[in-house]
Parts: sequence; C-alpha cells; structure tokens
Amino acid sequence: MSKITVVTACFNSRAFIGDTVASVRNQDISDWEHIVVDDGSIDGTSDVVSEIAQVDSRVRIVKQSNAGTCRARNLGASMCSADCQYLLFLDHDDMLEPGALRVLSNYLDGHPDVGVVGCQFQEVDADGTHPRPKTRSRWAPSKLGIPRSLSPEEYETPFATFYCATGQGPFAMFRRSIFEQVGGWTTEFWPHEDTDLFCKMALLGKVHYLPDRLYRKRIHQTNALKDIDRLMNAYGSFREKWDRFEPRNVEEAETIREAAHFYRASFRPLRHVKVGTKALGEFVRHGDTEKLRWALRLFGTAARDAVRYRISSMSIL
Repeated sequence: MSKITVVTACFNSRAFIGDTVASVRNQDISDWEHIVVDDGSIDGTSDVVSEIAQVDSRVRIVKQSNAGTCRARNLGASMCSADCQYLLFLDHDDMLEPGALRVLSNYLDGHPDVGVVGCQFQEVDADGTHPRPKTRSRWAPSKLGIPRSLSPEEYETPFATFYCATGQGPFAMFRRSIFEQVGGWTTEFWPHEDTDLFCKMALLGKVHYLPDRLYRKRIHQTNALKDIDRLMNAYGSFREKWDRFEPRNVEEAETIREAAHFYRASFRPLRHVKVGTKALGEFVRHGDTEKLRWALRLFGTAARDAVRYRISSMSIL
C-alpha cells in the first residue's frame, strides 16, 4: 500500500529503463510504488524490470500488447494501490532527482486546492550526463491582454497557459481523485495528450509550478518528439477538441472563452510575428524566397487574427 504511484509506460526501453527505475528507488522517501507497463516490447525491457522487481516489491511490471503510451499509462494508473493519493507519470527514458517525490507530495499535502504540482527540470545527454538547467515556459495574459512569461516565483498557472499549449509536460504530480475525474489520458492525439490533460485538470483544480528542478529529461536520437509531422497533426487535433469543448457550467464557459480570446487575439498572432521575423531574417541572410513567402504568410495571418478578434471582443462588450 503506497501513498504515491509512479507509472512508467515503455516500449523497447531496455537501454534506459534501468536508470529510470533506479531513480525512483533512490528517492529519499519510501512510501511509493512504481508500476512499469511494458507496451509490447521485443527487446527484453520487461526482463530488466522483472529482475529489479525480484529484489524490490515496490516495483511491478505489467505487460500489454502494443496499444500506445496513453493506454499504457491509464492501465498503470488503474492498478495503483487503494490508498494511493498521488500519481506521477515518469517517461521511460527520464529520471527523478532523489527528493522529487517528497517535495511534490508534501506540497500537495499542504495545498488541498491544488490538483497538479509541476516542477522545473534539467536535460541530460543520452548517457545521463552533462545536466543543463531548463525552465518550462508558461505564458499567461497580462493586464493589457498581451502574453507575459510567468516568473519562477509565480506558482499558480492559469488555464489559459495550457490552452495556449505552454507549461505542460511530464514534470508533475497529479492528485489521483482529479485525474480519475477527468478520465485520465486521452488516446486520441499523442504527443499532445499532456496539453489536453493539463487543460482538463486546470478546469477542476489549481495547477502550481515549483521552481525546483526535480526531473531529468534525457535527450537522445530516438526521442519520439522528433517526429514533427506527428507533432503538428496532434496539435491540430488538440485545437479542434478545445475549440468545440462543451463547458459543464457558467464558470467553465467563461474561463474557456477568455482563454480562447487571449489565444486568438494575442498569443497566436504574436507567435506568428516572432516566427515570421525569424524567417524574414533567414531570407535576408541567405536569399531563400521560400522563407520570405513563409514570413509574409505568417505576418498576414497574424494581422487578420488580431483585427478579427479585437473587433469580436468589442462587439461582445
């Protein structure tokens, strides 16, 4: 019986899974269990975890036919101990710092209105060395309606941050009761499933981010997020879902309306301007006419968005 359940979904992870499990076993508290779901590996991943489980009963290996990361995570979460209060989803190639579970669970203990507590992280090389401090960007509306980056001292992170697809990531601990209430991970559009989950959680409870770097993200050649086409298709599916999301009450409807207006009238146009300016610079330096056409397209889209939604907001007022 454990207060904290760490779930790791893995597929052909033999090269990394030993380090991942070891980082959980090295935590400075012991009230945890680690459920590793092998999603149809053929490289002996489950053998590595099984050997560890023989000497540490807090580690369990579960096997399923290949069904994808999100289904594997949901399966692992469904098998947590009855007294589990908190869930942390640790990617198969990443690691936790020794104090991660203690710091995050203590924070949730002391803040019952918080449904998710995140942290900052470090990137490491494929062999787990050369840590580089990183900060998860979180953009939110300013008083003038333009995007501003939340400082590390600003723990509370609004729904609009996640609606704009910033701030999300695996570096977080979830309150189990709220995770189950939102139905867990969507299986529809990996790898933007975390963006969707943070949006759903933020509608039901506060999301806070601590400045502590408690997570180590491994960077290597087989990182799945290098699949740009899949990433962009998933983002389109995420946007379509939340454009059509049916709020459950008046408060949710207002929260989503304000976030959607901020995204379309401010965040997206300014992001287009930023990317367009970069493309224009590449045209000036290298004479690439495709970059010029791309820049002009982005500038035009940004201008249309800004005008359209500013007029829309004035009509609403």
